[in-house]
Amino acid sequence: MIETRHLFTYADLQATITIQQTMWTDPTILVHPNMLLSIAKNGGAIIGAFDGDQMVGFVFGFLGATGNPAHTHLKFTSQRMAILPEYRDQGIGYQLKRAQREYALSIGLDHMTWTFDPLFSRNAYFNFHKIGAISRIFAPDYYGAASPLARLGTTDRLIVDWHLNQPTRPRIHNPQDLPCVHTAPDIPQSQPFRFEIPYSYPTDPTWRSVMARLFEGAFSQGYAVVDFYVDEDKHSFYVFAPTPVILNQE
Repeated sequence: MIETRHLFTYADLQATITIQQTMWTDPTILVHPNMLLSIAKNGGAIIGAFDGDQMVGFVFGFLGATGNPAHTHLKFTSQRMAILPEYRDQGIGYQLKRAQREYALSIGLDHMTWTFDPLFSRNAYFNFHKIGAISRIFAPDYYGAASPLARLGTTDRLIVDWHLNQPTRPRIHNPQDLPCVHTAPDIPQSQPFRFEIPYSYPTDPTWRSVMARLFEGAFSQGYAVVDFYVDEDKHSFYVFAPTPVILNQE
């Protein structure tokens, strides 16, 4: 049985390095235990997932703000989650995210954000279908093209919003019947639609520009990403809906 608990000591946090190294081989990407310890002692949270005495995954986050003055715009910023390869696809990521939610609510925060590369279909499914979060912001080259996190020449990201106190958002029924949009000029007026991306991470860099134009066009017209699904043939789709529809459902 996997259990989660908060980490507060350097000794506990040392195991996070090994877990990070299974996902990122560039040592400049790794977050050192000294930094994690400082985060834990200053309002953030480092949460480990344990199989007995072995740490098999962790997630960390810290206080953030969405505007000025900061004290009226506080949020919880989830920064990194990593799980050992042999423990993936067992619901541990969801368990860690729920533990983060509990912590954020316990300190009076009801809003959590994080970023991810929108070309990772597995992450998109987790964020929008499993968690039930939404996104209204596309952040081009978030870390800069020189970052070791760059893929296909850039670090484009979606900013994910999870409103922790709101009830689970109703799904759009039969999303496979929605119009499938391929380019930004094809975005319909004020009706939900879907956009297909490769199931496996693409090697063609033109996907970056196609996706950037689509997301920027949709968000500028008041749409948000509200779901993500994968059909039986491994076709992957983002589901967009107009923002007023989301607000009415929530």
